[in-house]
Amino acid sequence: MNTAHPDNEPGSADRNKKSDTGRKVKIFVCIVSVALIAGYLAIHRAKSVYQVDLANAAFKVASTPPVVDVVTVRVFFIGFTG
Repeated sequence: MNTAHPDNEPGSADRNKKSDTGRKVKIFVCIVSVALIAGYLAIHRAKSVYQVDLANAAFKVASTPPVVDVVTVRVFFIGFTG
């Protein structure tokens, strides 16, 4: 074992590779987490805007008087004497 150059030991390259892989995994997990949080916030915002628009539309429809067709009915009795 060479104490002056510990990187020349067998298996030292594997240890450096593992630490690099761990760092890459952490970065990947952070990026995915940020993307998921951003997606959640975007969907939450879109749904809340849609809910407000739906509530406003429902209020507008409910506050207008209903459309009523007025029909006049005349009753004729033919041949009836009373």
